[in-house]
Amino acid sequence: MSAMLRLSPEQLKAHMDRMAQSLPVRKITKLDAHKPVIGGDAAVKENKAWVKPKARSKGEEGLELALRAAKAPAWVSEYRFMPERRYRADFAFLEARLLVEVEGGQWVAGGGRHNRGDGYSKDIEKYNEMTIQGWRLLRVTTGMVEDGRALGYIMRALNVSERKRRLA
Repeated sequence: MSAMLRLSPEQLKAHMDRMAQSLPVRKITKLDAHKPVIGGDAAVKENKAWVKPKARSKGEEGLELALRAAKAPAWVSEYRFMPERRYRADFAFLEARLLVEVEGGQWVAGGGRHNRGDGYSKDIEKYNEMTIQGWRLLRVTTGMVEDGRALGYIMRALNVSERKRRLA
């Protein structure tokens, strides 16, 4: 993991591109569409909070590749932490109660959905619900994914959780 964080942004991108090419391609059938996308080595119990995945952003795809390369603990993509509101988190580390949101659109002319009034207000509402339910939230940008900072933040947050659990 530490070697990944010492790579230059160009080296990290090249590594992530190589990883993407080496991952097996599997066509998702209609029956598979409702199942969670689970990463890491450990299995996560099925939960009725899963939904059909939405289209992934460049940042989300890059972060998933980085998590796989770093052999991060099990995570779930597109986790519905509050089914009655249809809220989803880009990534969830269930054991650590950690949610990760990859924010985009900050450099889009006129602002992306997350930077405009209504979208921004809805995001704040969603983040507040996460906190009320006892989740920790990390917000990262695509740039942070590309230069390795996002992976660093996640691994640090997961290590803090592991230390707390061992001390309890």
